[in-house]
Amino acid sequence: MTRTLALLLAALVLASAALAAPVIGPLGDGVHGIACRPAPDAPVSALAVTATSLDPGQLAPPELPQDLAQRLGDAPAGAYVREQWDKGAFLIDSFSTRWTGTLKVDREGEVTFYLTTDDGARMWVDGEPLIDVWVPRPRTTSEEKVALTAGEHPLVVEFYEGGGAAVAQLEWSAEGIDRQIIPAERVSFDGQPGWRAEYFRNTELQGEPAVALTEETIDHDWGEGGVQVGAEEPGEVVLEWTRLNDSAVVGRVHSGPESQIILRRAGTEPGLAVRVLGVEEGDAEVHPPTERSYVFVAGVGELPDLSEAQARATLRDAWLASLSPNLPPGPPDAEGWISLFNGTDTTGWKPRWGDSFGNWVARDGELVNDGHGGTDLMTEWTLLDYDLHIEFNYPAGSNSGVYFQGRYEVQLLDSFGGPLESHQCGALYGIQAPSQNVTRPAGEWQSFDAAFRSATLDDDGRVVPARLSLTHNDVLTIDDAAATRATGGEMDRDYLRPGPVLLQGTHGPVRFRNIRVRLP
Repeated sequence: MTRTLALLLAALVLASAALAAPVIGPLGDGVHGIACRPAPDAPVSALAVTATSLDPGQLAPPELPQDLAQRLGDAPAGAYVREQWDKGAFLIDSFSTRWTGTLKVDREGEVTFYLTTDDGARMWVDGEPLIDVWVPRPRTTSEEKVALTAGEHPLVVEFYEGGGAAVAQLEWSAEGIDRQIIPAERVSFDGQPGWRAEYFRNTELQGEPAVALTEETIDHDWGEGGVQVGAEEPGEVVLEWTRLNDSAVVGRVHSGPESQIILRRAGTEPGLAVRVLGVEEGDAEVHPPTERSYVFVAGVGELPDLSEAQARATLRDAWLASLSPNLPPGPPDAEGWISLFNGTDTTGWKPRWGDSFGNWVARDGELVNDGHGGTDLMTEWTLLDYDLHIEFNYPAGSNSGVYFQGRYEVQLLDSFGGPLESHQCGALYGIQAPSQNVTRPAGEWQSFDAAFRSATLDDDGRVVPARLSLTHNDVLTIDDAAATRATGGEMDRDYLRPGPVLLQGTHGPVRFRNIRVRLP
């Protein structure tokens, strides 16, 4: 019999208005979700929404985050909440990884570690730094020796991929051990063989990992095609909902065709009612694999009398009301353009990480990044649909990018005269190559004129990808391409939200000027 792997989607808390802070906890029958700590004598009910994978090899999504629990408890009527749990992650460039494990050494003596990476890496043994090459580099092996006693030794390996090919391999050798990849039976984490691997969607291991899982070895030669982590194919399960009043919500849940949806009551409070609209009624429904989303109403007491169409319209209205772009101040010029850079200082811009602008400076009417390994720069303003004009200039061999909504990169690269491919200058990175290479030689000013239209929702609540048209140096090179995913190095994948214009500053020197937007 095929074993199934329960994948937690979420749990909704429905209770009286007098609830204290929610906490994470078990809801019974092996389902974990959100529990509430109510005021004395306050009734508590919950709806557990679970997706059960039909493939036992799928990766379980991460633990339900505490901040989601807080939002569920605090959201007022009309608030829109949408949460997505990936079954895997697709990473291209600008990602980083941390491997943690305990190495078992049989005999005292000298051990040699060989850490081969493209790009940077660092390594600690027994909490002491052994290798530190946190710089862009082609495939290179760093070799270091260390004396170890017989027994267990904590190891931490960190790696980042900036661009191009990606490689991360850890070998060792010692007396009686020829040089080889460290095998899984020699490394453990929390008592289990292998490494704890955490993959981040940035180059500095910041924030929550996109995927965390166990890997038997550190032996990766990913090439340039991107990295699929945690599942054979990327996928997700999605829950969205809006609170109608103090005692009822309307929601929608959907996943890919490889999963079945279970809507059931969690806990023992008898007052909870759940109705799945458009299908047989009941408070415990199991629905087969389908591309269709399920809309439900749940609440304490009598449920609102909503049709499926009314429920879907309610969700859409709540989503539209939740969109709140923070637009740049006007006034626009005669053609509707609003400047994002005043030419004299960094007003309206902020570093992506921390408070330091790093290598970024306003100089001579230009926004300049003077070096490598700094920070990205982004607008304080966030946008949905807009046109962008931007001019740029980079030296020989440099690399940068312009991100729309902080999620979709159009590449800047010294690729004059090179072949057409989806990583060259003017490409929608990893998705769409330009129709022709109109890149000018390094050191010459160039321009992008882009029409970006944000992702939206269809009538079934599924994300319709963002679209981009790009004119590079006055030549239309990308004509209404679908941005089917974030392109790597993105700030987030909350595709339905407004986001900033982001300028990549971690890969090389670059200068920008005449940065302006126009709202359609």
